Amino acid sequence: KISDLMNYTFYAKIVLNVEEEQIEIDARPSDALALAVRVEVPIYAEESVLEKAGISLEKVEEAEKKN
Repeated sequence: KISDLMNYTFYAKIVLNVEEEQIEIDARPSDALALAVRVEVPIYAEESVLEKAGISLEKVEEAEKKN
């Protein structure tokens, strides 16, 4: 998941579910995204990151409907 945005730098965590326990590992966003794509798991972003980046979920949904 993309966990933070500070000073124009994104931060990410890889979240693993291991034996009913959730483990979070700090990672570079590019590595976390590449790994998620390779193992075909969802990619999440904290809502605060989207707000800081100026991304509106409503606009994203509208754009998806147009395609």
